[in-house]
Amino acid sequence: MIIDWQDGRRSEYPSIWLRDNCPEDRDPRNGQRLVDIADIPAHPRISAAVPDGTRVEVRWTGESRASLFELTWLATHVPGAPGTRIDSPRLWPDGAKLDAHRDFAWGAPPAKMQAFDDAYRAFAVELREPRYALRTRLDEGVLVVFDDRRTLHGRTAYASARHLRHLQGCYLTRDSVVSALGVLARASSAGAAS
Repeated sequence: MIIDWQDGRRSEYPSIWLRDNCPEDRDPRNGQRLVDIADIPAHPRISAAVPDGTRVEVRWTGESRASLFELTWLATHVPGAPGTRIDSPRLWPDGAKLDAHRDFAWGAPPAKMQAFDDAYRAFAVELREPRYALRTRLDEGVLVVFDDRRTLHGRTAYASARHLRHLQGCYLTRDSVVSALGVLARASSAGAAS
């Protein structure tokens, strides 16, 4: 889909990028994606793009639903365009809102997005393979520690009216742990020497 803006700019939105960023597939409160890349069509095709005031309705070939994109959102989320990348830190709660810049190959030129998506999809399909998964039930009071750099982790869905689920995350940087261990080791050896 190509949009010619009133200020003379022209923006290209590949169908794979639009399909991956459908507002209907995101939580309206925090922007988190609600579908897995492996669950959307591998090569989506736009059957129609219909302007609708401040939005554009995108209809998909082979799908019964359409997607509504706000024009203001599209104007600030141009795939592959310089200046659309967000590198500056965002303060909470703004930092909690996810966006297309971080979920997809936002820096890739539109011509390379399909290749990226194909590789990303293949990886997502492999992640679903049971042979690569370790599943265990955690009982109350159980602590699990793992290195985010070495272990891909997740959790399955949980629903219970009788049992509340409380999952507490604690994140430590490698440098802070190594530094704290060094301080403790020096304090311990200094205490043993006196």
